[in-house]
Amino acid sequence: MLGPRFCLALSITVGLAVNTFGQGSEYLTPRTPPKKEVKSPDELVRYAKIVIQRAREKDEPYFGVPGVGGVKGVRRVLLAATSDAHPWVLQAFRRGFEELGVPDVVTVIQPARRSRPEDQMEGAGDELIFNRGAGSWIEQAAREADRILNFGARGLASLESDLGRAYDDYIPEEKKYALNVMRMPFYTPEQLASSWVDFPDELFLAIGKKVWERFINAKKWVLTDEWGTHIEWTLDEKHWEDMPASRGNNSNTIPNASYVHPNVRPVMNQNPDMKGVIVAKTVDGAVIPELRVYVEKATVTKIEGGGAVGERFRQALERYKNIQFPGFPLPGVGHIEEMALGTHPKARPDQGPGFRGFGEGRRRSGTVHFGFGATRNKETREVLMKGTSGLPRGQHRDLQIYFPTLIIDGEKLVDRGHLTVLDDPEIRKVAAKYGNPDELLREEWIPPLDFSQLVK
Repeated sequence: MLGPRFCLALSITVGLAVNTFGQGSEYLTPRTPPKKEVKSPDELVRYAKIVIQRAREKDEPYFGVPGVGGVKGVRRVLLAATSDAHPWVLQAFRRGFEELGVPDVVTVIQPARRSRPEDQMEGAGDELIFNRGAGSWIEQAAREADRILNFGARGLASLESDLGRAYDDYIPEEKKYALNVMRMPFYTPEQLASSWVDFPDELFLAIGKKVWERFINAKKWVLTDEWGTHIEWTLDEKHWEDMPASRGNNSNTIPNASYVHPNVRPVMNQNPDMKGVIVAKTVDGAVIPELRVYVEKATVTKIEGGGAVGERFRQALERYKNIQFPGFPLPGVGHIEEMALGTHPKARPDQGPGFRGFGEGRRRSGTVHFGFGATRNKETREVLMKGTSGLPRGQHRDLQIYFPTLIIDGEKLVDRGHLTVLDDPEIRKVAAKYGNPDELLREEWIPPLDFSQLVK
């Protein structure tokens, strides 16, 4: 859970005024989502039922908040949580499933545990999926459930369902429960009872499609921000041919990683040419000292700063610098294998266990997400899932920037953190079906440009 100093800083809501921060750039004043006062778990049940019934991943386009995909064929559900999760949230999901006809809902609670932000630079591991040992007691409970909702519990293997279906033969039978694990970023009543959860699906889908129309087949990309990020690249025909297969999709007529993160993969070019520097001041879970990541040919060449997080990143680059992963142009795990754009104006940071403070903030419209590693590639994924290559798994690391300006083929798609698609007349017309477009399309979470304010 976020520390008290962080929560205090984010809780200062200061309206819609415009501030000027250096170099004449104008940014909206920092603001945090309004909190809905919740007086009982009864008020949360309708929000839980929205999540339960919302489509999940490849069954239909993913709508930007977790979806369980309905209850058809579901007889038993496991709610796995740590003690950070508010009991009303768990009660609401239990009630929601019961009212939708699921007869058996089991809840397990673990003691809360804190991790360090630098641990995120170890990479996202999938070792649990291939560990053929006896497994943990929580895995035993998961094997008996048709759906597992994970509110921060440890020891549960998870796997994106599209990848799981593609490589089902290689997953040990006792680990196949991992296909049914869904991370739930709701730990407080206010997070669940939010405009992020009940945002109109039609409107969010329209925003995602509009962004994707700008992404598809675009060639020249330029990304800058007020912190000093400046990076440029092109996407050639090989990129657009190979991209769909890298995540389990059959075509690139829909966003590769789902509408929540319209996604491109700069390292997939015939000759990757991404060059520049990415400046970050947070990882998913914490504010960090300024981290500067230098890139040539879509691969990290140098890292400066970043405190313990930067050091972990440097160690990983050094440790694996001579390993050639299939399908990548150079050895190592520093490839820019993902550049994604958040599209949800109501997305906000979660406040869950394990320093996951900014985890869901990456979904906010106008936020750019970078993935570094050696996993998002068809050839590599094939050998990793088979488990016979001896290659190290879990080599993917993430960073976000919150105030980018993104220009695609000479046209501005993001302006200092604001997704310009939100101003499109067609998007506003869809929004008008559900309420005031100005309110529906207004970003609810805007952090301060000076992130040091978050730790005062």
